[in-house]
Amino acid sequence: MMFESALQSGSIARIPEKPDPNQTAVIWLPLSQIEDIQLYANIGKEIQDYTLKKRSIDLIEEHKL
Repeated sequence: MMFESALQSGSIARIPEKPDPNQTAVIWLPLSQIEDIQLYANIGKEIQDYTLKKRSIDLIEEHKL
């Protein structure tokens, strides 16, 4: 799942008290740096496209593989 969000003024990104067991980190970075990090799944390009077009993104769903 992917959600559009914004960091509130004065807030910091952090792992929640009860994180998803597969969650490894939480960071906020400029969108221009998204290609510099490893995402699982590798959807950096799709995130960039969404910010330009503000529409649903077609992704392969794991249960359909």
